[in-house]
Amino acid sequence: MAILDEAKVALRLSTNDSALIAEVQRLIDEAVLDLTRTADIKEINLNSLDAYEKGAIISYCKWKWYDDAKFETSYNDYKTKMLMSYAYRHTEYIPFNTPPIPR
Repeated sequence: MAILDEAKVALRLSTNDSALIAEVQRLIDEAVLDLTRTADIKEINLNSLDAYEKGAIISYCKWKWYDDAKFETSYNDYKTKMLMSYAYRHTEYIPFNTPPIPR
């Protein structure tokens, strides 16, 4: 299921009204921009999302759609977990006690 369809289900939208669909797509785009620009999270491919990426995007959409602080908390929780995992970050993990690379 595409992220747009999942967001519509999460927001309890059953309409195909183009204006509402465009608004949901805009929220998805905002979530991706927030994750990739304000955090050190690498590019997000909307065609192959994992559970954390989906959860973060859906939580962001619900937060903005319903203007409810519990969804903001949920979104920030996902974002923090992604920031703490090197799997999502641009920066490469280098252990503290790694010897220097010979030149």
